[in-house]
Amino acid sequence: MTTFSQRSAGILLHITSLPGPFGTGDLGPSAYHFADQLHLAKQRYWQVLPVNTLHPEHLSPYSPTSSMAGEPLLISPELLAREGLLTPAQLNKCHLPISDKANFEKAIPIKAALLEIAYLNFSQSEDQAAFEHYCQQEAHWLNEFTGHPREKWYQFKFDQQWSALKSYCNEKGILLFGDLPFYMHGDAVDVKSHPGFFNLNGTGGVPPDYFSEKGQCWNVPVYNWDALKADNYSWWIRRIQRNLTRFDLLRLDHFRAFSAYWEIPAGETTAVNGQWKPGPGANLFNEFQKLFPAMPFIAEDLGTIDEPVRALQEQFNLKGMRVLQFGFGDDMAKSDHVPHHFVSNVVAVTGTHDNNTTRGWYEEDADRNTRLNLGQYTGIQITGKKVPRILGRMAYASVANIVILPMQDVLELPANARMNHPSGSHKNWKWRMLPGEFKKKEIKRLRKWVKLYDREE
Repeated sequence: MTTFSQRSAGILLHITSLPGPFGTGDLGPSAYHFADQLHLAKQRYWQVLPVNTLHPEHLSPYSPTSSMAGEPLLISPELLAREGLLTPAQLNKCHLPISDKANFEKAIPIKAALLEIAYLNFSQSEDQAAFEHYCQQEAHWLNEFTGHPREKWYQFKFDQQWSALKSYCNEKGILLFGDLPFYMHGDAVDVKSHPGFFNLNGTGGVPPDYFSEKGQCWNVPVYNWDALKADNYSWWIRRIQRNLTRFDLLRLDHFRAFSAYWEIPAGETTAVNGQWKPGPGANLFNEFQKLFPAMPFIAEDLGTIDEPVRALQEQFNLKGMRVLQFGFGDDMAKSDHVPHHFVSNVVAVTGTHDNNTTRGWYEEDADRNTRLNLGQYTGIQITGKKVPRILGRMAYASVANIVILPMQDVLELPANARMNHPSGSHKNWKWRMLPGEFKKKEIKRLRKWVKLYDREE
């Protein structure tokens, strides 16, 4: 199995972005097919967005309603049918039209109805031993999450299906690369169960930056770090342990907040009036290092980064990130995000889930000077259609140990395939890959790049 310091490559594709017949991707046959394709393309990482339970109002994976529970929407009805808990007729009745956009409005009630039927069928079966064992083993969080046997069973099936997919990927040499949101939603079960660990008078966010002139106000409670420290950070440790059963490698989203975080007074509608407050810093990471000596973490070190953030990252030798879309502005020659300034201990990406697709970035977001800089840097004539492949090859050729390409950039898709607009949009989280869209030619190209740029074992 690849170690995190070896040259390797992977793809970012969230579970909901997989093809499938129920309006949104899930842990069923399409996930296994994609794992097969990753294996053929000699990819070592499958990166996904967070998979915890979603708030029904906005469905953002980065504002979960539980730190421990998995999102039932990701459970595969087709795999439940293979267990005899659903019939082919029940599945066929719930099929939705194929689209390159997730239809959460229809998918959520359809999936809920199928899960209810599956649970009722299960509850009438005689073999309850595995479920009962699960409820006892996971009681330390499951009883806080819900008291209803049906909801516990959904978590049982999520964990079963996730574990099976992870085993399948690992057997093929593919590591699952997860993402840990820094904050919880204000309605999260964790906030209700452990109110002392949260400061409800403050809201998390970031100051004005590249994405927004007024900053971002996320309407999520900040932490009471003094209370967490007094409890030896047990809540954070349980959360990390839980995620490391699901993932081989974990990106710590909004890493800079471990050093210092932007606290906005509750009730503010923008982030302008916030202020920096000290985070837990090395105290927390010393605890992580004792329990997780491999430190399988990636620091999402984007945004407003200062010297204390860098010092924390370097103290624990955590890989950072480099985003090629950020590399060709007015400061190109000195930018950390341009390949001649890359170091090996980073994850290089063309863009993240928060960015436009690379083609969309070039065609819609990049100004004239940025486009000129990119042309001068590469020495070739650039077009929007060509730019994802040019930046993708540039990332593979770099000294970065790990390269992750968003699937939209592998497919060279325009701006309408963007996953998220950080300043808010009803279009967020909806992009899906169409059946058969990831073809042999893309697989062959990635496999060729892996060999050419020494990114294989």
